[in-house]
Amino acid sequence: MRNKRMSFKRLVSTFMVMVCLCVPSLTVFAQTDEDMLQEAVKNAPEVYFTDDVNGYEEFKFVPDTRTTQEPTSKWSWSNGTYYVDGSSNYSTLYTNYYFTNVKGKTFDFSAGSSNKVKVDLVHKGTILQTVVSSWTISAGGSKSHTITTDDLDGYDNSDKFYFRFNSSPIGDSYSISGSFG
Repeated sequence: MRNKRMSFKRLVSTFMVMVCLCVPSLTVFAQTDEDMLQEAVKNAPEVYFTDDVNGYEEFKFVPDTRTTQEPTSKWSWSNGTYYVDGSSNYSTLYTNYYFTNVKGKTFDFSAGSSNKVKVDLVHKGTILQTVVSSWTISAGGSKSHTITTDDLDGYDNSDKFYFRFNSSPIGDSYSISGSFG
């Protein structure tokens, strides 16, 4: 009789644990597709990047949801100028590629009309990422700048660099467009 009680208690305990584990996922499935889409859009801003196509002055704007992470792919200057066109509700955006040999290259960036945009040139280290230069573009304004040795803050021109964008103050919606090359 005692073994039957222990078995019953174990069965009830196991059942309760299973119910507890399943309840959070039942809540997720209770959301509508519309709710889930709105949550996804809120957490992963849609970023539009452009790229030179076969050396012609024709650019494709392909919507692609991007994560907001440091780039892992290197841009080849043989592809020409790098173009970016992105917007975010609150997240930091990064160029999709990192660059080498940036000295003498010029960026021309424009901020959308909603908020100021902070542009950081970041050194991509093996472990640490270091902001080496920063610029602020007023809402609706533009900034053009040619990268110099001073902008690299002592790092070598052959090192890896990328651009990081955020609103100023951080947390506001913003948009950025322009080119680097």
